[in-house]
Amino acid sequence: MSEVRRFRRGARPFDFTAGLPRPGRYPPDELDVPAAIEAIRFAPVEVGYGFNAVGRQVFRQVGDQNEIRRIITSDLFAIEGGTFVHAHPPYTQFPVGDPRHRSGSFSARDLVFMYENRVSVMIAVTRERT
Repeated sequence: MSEVRRFRRGARPFDFTAGLPRPGRYPPDELDVPAAIEAIRFAPVEVGYGFNAVGRQVFRQVGDQNEIRRIITSDLFAIEGGTFVHAHPPYTQFPVGDPRHRSGSFSARDLVFMYENRVSVMIAVTRERT
């Protein structure tokens, strides 16, 4: 996995070939939903994009290999009725040929997040599917 590097919390899309951004909140990079999906398809950590009900990007949040933590309350209110796009990186504890390595579909935690925050659309992105 790439090393974690110091990225300015600017509004440019992530470049995972240059290293990993630090976990936390990043300002919008103005990508729409389809572009955000492709931007995080090969992310080695969980990355989430929050869009409001009219499709405007509100925030980007970087997590680790397992989860995204500490999304601020105002961001959660802002995406109510909107869309949350997030990456599911491969489960590296399983070998490449093992189906579990592909990181699967929605977790119970994803569905609880969607329900509790009244998100209308939840999108999980893996290397092989959306």
